[in-house]
Amino acid sequence: TLSTSTPHTMPTMPLLPLLSLLLLASLGAARNAYISPTGTDSGACDSTTAPCATLMYALQQVDNYDTVYVMDGTYTDAANFGAINVSVTVAAVDGASPVFDASAAQNGMYFAPAAEQETLSATFVSLTFANWTGHQGTVGLFQGYSSPSTRLILAFESCTFINNYGSLSVFSNASVTISQCTFTSGNRGADFAMSFEADFEMSGGRGGSDRGGRGSSLSSSSSSS
Repeated sequence: TLSTSTPHTMPTMPLLPLLSLLLLASLGAARNAYISPTGTDSGACDSTTAPCATLMYALQQVDNYDTVYVMDGTYTDAANFGAINVSVTVAAVDGASPVFDASAAQNGMYFAPAAEQETLSATFVSLTFANWTGHQGTVGLFQGYSSPSTRLILAFESCTFINNYGSLSVFSNASVTISQCTFTSGNRGADFAMSFEADFEMSGGRGGSDRGGRGSSLSSSSSSS
């Protein structure tokens, strides 16, 4: 005989809440990128097996507060230098010792927040920056000239600066923290120049000079090399 019992059905989630959860998950997902000197500037650069080649391209693939992971090698392409307009962390992958060689760069690393941005933050971890020649007289491989309405927050952790014509120039509404970094004697001019609108803190590491202006809140426990 045919059964007249009601078929058992699985409970279903309403469509609208389900779509909302999927949207929230996609918004919260990090869009981290990877770069390698042997990579290619195409695609999303979202894995160690498909990295892009330059930092500037990678910055176009990430959102605010994501991370660009830097794989081992020496980065000489001029497209590794230029405008940083997202809040980002740029960090060496575990065990790597990447070097950004700026000898061929036409621009240093400079910060270009949008007019409506309240803050722009950038953190650099375990990287070496070398051979910035001061193209067209620009002093400072990193140049922080943000608008008075944007707070520029910079942090350098365990980085090395070698043979640069100035390493960091900040003349803006900024907060700069340098921790466990090394400045070699090959650097020329002031390693860092700060305006009196910039808060500056340095701890650990070796070398470094502030023969430019000093920030209004400067503290340092760095030893000289």
